[in-house]
Amino acid sequence: MHFDEPLNLHDDFQGAVRSVQAAVLYLSELNKTVLAMHLFLTYRSGLMNRNLTRGVRQEGNQLVYTNRLSLTFHRQLVETVTEWNQLIELLRSKKPEANADNLLSSKLCSWVLEETVKFCNHLKVILVDSHSVSFYSMACAIERIHVHSNHVTKLIGIDLRSTLDNSLLKSLQGAAEEQLRVYKDALELRASVCYALVVLKATFICFFHDILICQ
Repeated sequence: MHFDEPLNLHDDFQGAVRSVQAAVLYLSELNKTVLAMHLFLTYRSGLMNRNLTRGVRQEGNQLVYTNRLSLTFHRQLVETVTEWNQLIELLRSKKPEANADNLLSSKLCSWVLEETVKFCNHLKVILVDSHSVSFYSMACAIERIHVHSNHVTKLIGIDLRSTLDNSLLKSLQGAAEEQLRVYKDALELRASVCYALVVLKATFICFFHDILICQ
């Protein structure tokens, strides 16, 4: 039974893909091509979310985990764009008179960038909000993600690096400022404690000095 599970999952996935393709073709026949492709992207968004939240096991350290997340995310982008192009070719063969290439291309580009922002927000929770990852680890994780995004940018022709940088930069700046504030508070606390100890020591010296004089 266990040996059949991967095959069953693959069959379920292929069945879902065929169902979405059938729905897209049906809507296209009703002159609702844009709505049809919107349906496809909605399906891919759900699949992306499921793969990132439940498809990647949180094993090992955070660097290993974020690397797996990045690989999954970028692979999903490539698969989506590949399936999108296949659907577009299929629609053209069915309805060659339909011409919405510019609108559809813009829709795909917007979807890719929106998913990239969502992915960055997911990374922010892991790398920044958790307060459990050092700046060095953050830098290493982001560098690996940049490598993936550069490669995928060449494959799909949509710039991911700029969106990644814009989305993560503010988060990292905020984390740096927060860390700086913590260090500053710690130093001020240490200085206050040291000052209090000096005052306390001076008080004791004066106290014992007065006692000795009285004796």
